[in-house]
Amino acid sequence: MSQMHSNMNSSLSSGYTTGRRMSSRRIRLNFWGCVRAEFIKSMSLVSTWWMIGIAIVLFPALTALQTGLTRWMSEQAPQDEMFSMDMTLLWNNIAGACGLAAFVLGIFGVMNITTEYTTTSIQSTLTVNPRRLSAMFAKCVALVGIVWVTTLVGVLLAIGAFYITSAGMSLGALPEGQAGLPYLVILGAPSGVAAICLIGCGLGAICRSTIGGVLALIGLLSILPSIFQMLSIFAVNIRWLGAAGYYLPSYSLSNFVLGRSPATEIAYADSSDLGWGMPVWWVSGLVLLTWTVVIYAIGMLIVKRSDIK
Repeated sequence: MSQMHSNMNSSLSSGYTTGRRMSSRRIRLNFWGCVRAEFIKSMSLVSTWWMIGIAIVLFPALTALQTGLTRWMSEQAPQDEMFSMDMTLLWNNIAGACGLAAFVLGIFGVMNITTEYTTTSIQSTLTVNPRRLSAMFAKCVALVGIVWVTTLVGVLLAIGAFYITSAGMSLGALPEGQAGLPYLVILGAPSGVAAICLIGCGLGAICRSTIGGVLALIGLLSILPSIFQMLSIFAVNIRWLGAAGYYLPSYSLSNFVLGRSPATEIAYADSSDLGWGMPVWWVSGLVLLTWTVVIYAIGMLIVKRSDIK
């Protein structure tokens, strides 16, 4: 009997281990495992697929619409008027769609954080990974990967939609000095939209309410630029009011993606006042990065110090 008992104990000890031995030997919590778990969690939600689908469709749909409108205007123009176009039209149209897609994916960033609190699933998340900053950072890394790939797919589809819509149009080559514009749009658009999505994550962490986070995002991306624009119209002599709008996230995104500079804007509008205070494209990229880091850091500080409700 004693021999049988010892054999049973040896077989149990050599098999599956539970309790403290299992947690110390078999369970290893690492950052990339958390990222993978957050990716699986996000992709399992129906709302994620809706946001991804809307953002992807926006790029080719708006690009085709804008290209078709430009084509119609060129056909309606009198024969004696010059209506010359070049390949800048393609990248301008994609950048125009980029702003709206960034707004949609910014809401996605807000919801990705606030849903944890409204459904109280944040308790399960922090039970698995009690390190709050690590858990939130893993969530945002997974989110940035999803948004970056989504935007890239949308941009590539938009390029295809442009060539289909512009078939038969006479388009010139890119102007001198803008040969790198295609690479900037293809790689810069996903990066800029991902930055707006992280801003949404920060606002969601600050508000902890989907409605509050979305309203804050609308105010930052839409209402605040409109206020500065109206103020600059009524206060013409205060030039810095108009220049301040150049340093908001929405304008920084479009300026960065299109590689604009004061010189190119003045060339289009023939007005030396238009370019006053306008940053070059890479400065706009740094401005957008600064907005992202500041808002995201504030949000994560609140997550770290606030109680979970």
